[in-house]
Amino acid sequence: MIMDNAGDEQAKDMVEAVRRRMSEVRTDNAFRISSAVGYSSGKGRNAREIVKQADENMYIDKARCKQSGDEISRRE
Repeated sequence: MIMDNAGDEQAKDMVEAVRRRMSEVRTDNAFRISSAVGYSSGKGRNAREIVKQADENMYIDKARCKQSGDEISRRE
């Protein structure tokens, strides 16, 4: 997702909103859904640098999800 002229606080708010919505998704199968999210601001940087930083941040978030048990897992 690209947010034009958004600061870090706006990006963090959007990430939290996405997480809340993902946690509300219910399915009829044995899996629950989660997501890892990364963001980066782009002031003074080119698109490649921004995407690279956002990607690195997503993998940090993915590791956090695994440690906290928020990753996609089979329901008991």
